[in-house]
Amino acid sequence: MFGLSKMWVKLALAAVLVLALLGAVRGVYSWGYGARDKEAVIDATRAQAAADKAQAALKGDLATIRSAQEQERISAKQDIDILRAQLAAGTVRLRIPVAPGGVVRSPTPRVAETRAQPGQAAPAGPAPEPSGVSAAVVELDPATSIELLSIAADGDAAIRDLNECLDSYEALRKRLHGLQRTD
Repeated sequence: MFGLSKMWVKLALAAVLVLALLGAVRGVYSWGYGARDKEAVIDATRAQAAADKAQAALKGDLATIRSAQEQERISAKQDIDILRAQLAAGTVRLRIPVAPGGVVRSPTPRVAETRAQPGQAAPAGPAPEPSGVSAAVVELDPATSIELLSIAADGDAAIRDLNECLDSYEALRKRLHGLQRTD
């Protein structure tokens, strides 16, 4: 029985040595790698906080751009609706100057639009030709005028959408250049 207890003592000493060795390894790890890992976690947390702040600022910039563009869309729609109603009522007429024989003399045809004040009829007669040559004028019926207005309004809407895209890109570009590090 006495021999069995020596074995237990040896096992207990071996266990104490293993535990001491594990404690030493843990201490060395905590002293070296652990400190480095803690710094890495702190750096990652700071970087995430900076990225979150930049993202919030960019979202604010984009919301401002969208809001301004939406106000512009609303204003343009109101203007187009007013002009469409004036064309339908005949208070505004769309006239196109044409050269005799159907040949247009200028490189780009002009579209003359005469706007009347509310409650007044549109003035009659062709728009003056810039070159001094008088040309025949064709007055479009309200339905055709409204269709042409719709085509122009669609083009204007596409340009507004493109401008919003460009403004958003520019805001993103400025934010990203502001975040770049030079180290």
